[in-house]
Amino acid sequence: MLKDIMGISQGDIVSFVGGGGKTTIIRELAGELVSEYSVAITTTTHIYPIPGVRTVFEGGEVSDDNPIVFAWDMESSGKLVGVPDDRLKDIERDVLLIEADGSKGRPLKTPAEWEPAVPRFTTITCVVIGLDVLGKGLNGQYVHRAERVCDLTGYALNSQVDAKLIAKLLTAKGLLKGARGRIFIILNKADIAGLGAARDTAAYIKDSTGNDIIIRGNGLKYTTF
Repeated sequence: MLKDIMGISQGDIVSFVGGGGKTTIIRELAGELVSEYSVAITTTTHIYPIPGVRTVFEGGEVSDDNPIVFAWDMESSGKLVGVPDDRLKDIERDVLLIEADGSKGRPLKTPAEWEPAVPRFTTITCVVIGLDVLGKGLNGQYVHRAERVCDLTGYALNSQVDAKLIAKLLTAKGLLKGARGRIFIILNKADIAGLGAARDTAAYIKDSTGNDIIIRGNGLKYTTF
């Protein structure tokens, strides 16, 4: 289980950044944790409400629901507005799971100057990368802030995304920007890319960066590399 791989315990504040799939992983992780801990889910950016999970807004009555989503407000778009950084500590739950980055649903991204919004008291940072980007073109259809990715990696716009490009993004100016505490790289959607491609990508990134890698896919058990 992901909670065991990451060694999550009471008091941990886990922030998720990177590409698409963060909300799904947060929901799965919350489901693993609720048998042992009270769990809160929130965001420092914007997320859609999570089906089946109660949302409490600022000033609202807090219930014993577990897990529970905390939000400041809701936009006209239907997205929840994140809780300010200085109010996150007021959330009284054993474990706090935070979506701290947006990617416009793209599997790969790199942060802008003002991103990501990782709270300073984060104990674990998870960087999510969608493996369905492998072999796709480096452009806005598949990569959020594609031009910035080009600047950071030296790859040309519309060139093919591969493991080498992903590894080049795992720097303090790229996907590791703002990361705090223990860091895990989650290679998501291994069921789409294929387990062989997922393992090859994990091996390359591990050798290149030394980061701890977790492979995830629908119908697949979380595995480490």
